[in-house]
Amino acid sequence: MTLDIATRNDSASTEPTISDLNERDIRALTEYMSVLEDIGQVRGADGMYLVVTQREYTVDLVEGTCQQKNGDICPDQKYNLGLNEECKHVKRARYATGQLSIPAEVDESAIDPQLGDHVTHVADEE
Repeated sequence: MTLDIATRNDSASTEPTISDLNERDIRALTEYMSVLEDIGQVRGADGMYLVVTQREYTVDLVEGTCQQKNGDICPDQKYNLGLNEECKHVKRARYATGQLSIPAEVDESAIDPQLGDHVTHVADEE
C-alpha cells in the first residue's frame, strides 16, 4: 500500500519525520479503526485498549501485544513481525493516546478523522 501522506519536510525539527513512518504506521493513521478504553475487559485496565476494525483486538500498550477477540495473537504480529515490532493495532492505540507523535509534515486530511476520539490522551493525564 502506498499512500502519500507527506506535505513537507522540515529537517530542522527534532520531532518525528515522515521518513520515520513505515507501512504499519501509515495504516494505523489512515485506516478506520476505533480505539476504546472504557468497555468490556479493557475497562479500568491500565494500558489496555480495544481496537475495532472488521474484528476486535485487545491491545496491551505496556507489553506491545495484540490479541483477537477469540484470544489468538494478531495474525500480523504472529506471522510477519519480529521482536520489538508492533502491528497496526498497537500503533493505532499509541497514536490515539499520544504515546506516538504524528510527524508534523503528515497531511492531516489523510488521517482518519476519528483518531483519538474515544480515549484519554497521555497529555490529558499529566
